[in-house]
Parts: sequence; structure tokens; C-alpha cells
Amino acid sequence: MKGALPSQHIKRLIEEGNIINGNKDNIQPASLDLTIGEKIYRLPHIFLPRHGQAIEDTAKEIGAEEFTFDYALEVNTIYLIKLNEELQLPENIYAYANPKSSVGRIDLKVTMLADGITRFDSAGEHGYKGKLWAIIEPKSFRVKLAPGETLLQLRLLYSDTRIKSQEKIKEFYN
Repeated sequence: MKGALPSQHIKRLIEEGNIINGNKDNIQPASLDLTIGEKIYRLPHIFLPRHGQAIEDTAKEIGAEEFTFDYALEVNTIYLIKLNEELQLPENIYAYANPKSSVGRIDLKVTMLADGITRFDSAGEHGYKGKLWAIIEPKSFRVKLAPGETLLQLRLLYSDTRIKSQEKIKEFYN
């Protein structure tokens, strides 16, 4: 099989424990809305972890401060929030995330991080196992968030849809 997983397959991944804490009510036709968890940190700057390094460890190394959802998020301040969902993907599936369209309408910059992965919005290669985090930065006005809200959608795929080399890029445009 190739391409994005449909809702029925995402539901099965939740049922089989491949998506831990996945909410079946958040399944869309070809994605899963990820939910904000309870942990939040204010960051001094944005970062990517080193290969194999946990996001929370990296955040603490750079001086992240624990924060609370009792207060609105400040404009142009970066926050790190643990997402409720964790992945234990089979070897034939990979995942990436993108912000939900509603996020753009409120001028909120949102990206996903995954433990040990050195790219934004990626849950690594096939078979990722680990925690997911969101980096959030309000750009125009203060924003009040609460655990359980959804800002990112996770797309799960059977085959790698990314272009991997300059040769393939040239081939694509010719």
C-alpha cells in the first residue's frame, strides 16, 4: 500500500496501541488532530534536539522554564508543550505534522518536535517510537490555551512521499 492512511487505518492504529492516547473523536479523513497535554515550558529560543536526544532534556539544557496554562501566552515568546499522543508506529509507517488551518487565522506559529528527531514536523523515518511536542509562538496577540485543544494534525503514510535528492527534484520539474 502507498500514500496517506485513511481514517479507518488511523482508528486501527489507536486501537492496537500504535498511537498512545489517540482520541478517536479527533480522527479526520486522512489525519489525526493532536491534543495539547499538561506540560508547558517557556523557552529562551527555538531548538532542535540532537539525534536520539529527548526533547524535554534538550529544553532543560537550554534553560526552559516551567509555565502554566493559567496565563495567556505572550506575543513573540516561544513555548514548548507536551502533546498527549505518543507513537509506537509499525516499521512500514511514518508520520509528519502540520498546523491546522485555524492556527493561521489567529497568527499562531505552531510546529511539532519528536524525541530524537532533528527535523521540525517530522516523526522520523518509518517506525518512530516516542513522545511528541509542540512549539508555539503567538505572533500578533496573547493567546489562552488549555490542555485538550488541537493545533496540529498528524498525517500518517505508508510510503515515503518526500523528494530525497537533487536528481529527483530535477526529474520532477522536467
